[in-house]
Amino acid sequence: LGIALAMRGSIDPARQAMQRAVDLDPANADFLNNLGVLEMRHQRLDSAVNYFEQCLRIAPDHSRAANNLAECLVHLGRDDEALVLLKAHLPPAVACNNLGGIYDKLGAPEHARVMYRRALAHDPAFRNDERQRYVPGVLRRLMWAPDADRNAATARDASGRNVRAELYALALRHVGAAHASG
Repeated sequence: LGIALAMRGSIDPARQAMQRAVDLDPANADFLNNLGVLEMRHQRLDSAVNYFEQCLRIAPDHSRAANNLAECLVHLGRDDEALVLLKAHLPPAVACNNLGGIYDKLGAPEHARVMYRRALAHDPAFRNDERQRYVPGVLRRLMWAPDADRNAATARDASGRNVRAELYALALRHVGAAHASG
């Protein structure tokens, strides 16, 4: 009910319904994560952090809550804590990649690119990781190419349009959107 209310834009009733669900079943990690997401989406970051931390105490392997908490921490300027948190819950390459997705979602493509490269440094096989299946092949090749930054910065067609830069930005958005959706 809380999710349906939130999707309709009825935020206070959604919050109340979600809190009631937590009150009825305080050991349900998904209820806590959902309430944290609602709080995060409405810029109540301290409250969101609290719910995500409660969720992780109940279910330490709840990777969505870890990613959501990391996103809150980045919003709060606590980037180093976000990476430590992700590395505690995920393999290092995945943690770096997920933080890259968070940076991209928050409009920091340069930070995202650094984290995507760190993901590859941790595990070169990550380039072909099954978790990247949602990124179209052509975009994935461009995005992970060793010279992708150079190509994106310099390639122009006859009209002066930088198609590679547009594709590169599209690939970053795909990765960020996919990570945001869990």
